[in-house]
Amino acid sequence: MEVRAAGDDDRREVAALWTERWGSLRVVSRGRMHEPLGYPMLVATGPEGNIAGALTYDVRAGELEAVTVDAFVRGAGVGRALIEAAAAEGRRLGCRRLWLITTNDNTPALRFYQRCGMTLAALHRDAIAESRRLKPEIPETGLDGIPIRDELEFELRLDGGATELDEFRQAGRALTDGVADYLAAVPSRPVWQPPPEALRELLLGLPLPEDAAALDELVATMLRDVLPHAMGNGHPAFFGWVNPPPSPAGVAASLAAAAMNPSVVAGEHADVYLERAVVRWLAELVGFPHEPGAGLLTSGASVATIICLAGARGRALAAGDHRARSGRLLAGRDAVQPRLRRRRHLLGQRPRVAGALRPLRLHRALDPLDAGLG
Repeated sequence: MEVRAAGDDDRREVAALWTERWGSLRVVSRGRMHEPLGYPMLVATGPEGNIAGALTYDVRAGELEAVTVDAFVRGAGVGRALIEAAAAEGRRLGCRRLWLITTNDNTPALRFYQRCGMTLAALHRDAIAESRRLKPEIPETGLDGIPIRDELEFELRLDGGATELDEFRQAGRALTDGVADYLAAVPSRPVWQPPPEALRELLLGLPLPEDAAALDELVATMLRDVLPHAMGNGHPAFFGWVNPPPSPAGVAASLAAAAMNPSVVAGEHADVYLERAVVRWLAELVGFPHEPGAGLLTSGASVATIICLAGARGRALAAGDHRARSGRLLAGRDAVQPRLRRRRHLLGQRPRVAGALRPLRLHRALDPLDAGLG
């Protein structure tokens, strides 16, 4: 048996075989629509030169995806020969791995890929729902009447072993699926689920690690012990505090932000300008006069209050108003006055009795100096 790159005549013959066999020339995997005739193709030919099988592949980001694998002649080692040829091509191109997608109903393929030395890299639960949106003709049931629901990702390492980034990719996929499952289940769960006493003691008593934990262990711990016992602010019935619910967009953006881990104080990098734009948006929302680039994002209202008080005092001192040393402040409701007093204390201001605090009038806009000084 020979495996070689397909020529134009080979492609036309394979297209006819696909149409007869599958009724379509389109393939969906991991939410992407593929036109496999437009990809590089390997064909396996029999003793008489007839096409016994075909494999198409796509190379991206240092990985070779086998988009389609078809053995038109069964029991002759066609599939294995195609996988081995694709692996050889991947090594020639310097790819880290060869990978492919099959569905949960395709039990013969599950056995075959493992016999070829491939291992299960990821289970993408309910991924076929998205595939059906792109390709509605995907049936509801497959082999042996099994409902077609999930995509299974198999891989063959081509670089001799997993690297740190490969482990990150695998752990990241598992964490993404776990977080998505958690967010989907939040509305049907109790608003707040406190950790059981045994888990509380376990978390409090964790020893200082001497060695780094494997990423898959870290993901398993987060999904098992942490996410199920969240504060509850993601629940639609949560009214206990000011925390907003989690946003899928925020979760995704946090991943990119953590990967960059930048300082946005200065420098010529994109996140500096993105932060300035976000600050401008916030100012526009409340109708506050604003110059592009001015403003600061903080970790919360407490830090923001301290910064604003310090800024107002500094402005007053620069203008020669030494009343700022005593720090006469405006206050809102009685409940917030203790917090204001604590923040003033951090700035070195003397606390005053509650009667010395004037009520805050929310119906008018205040000059920053007026808002910070009596």
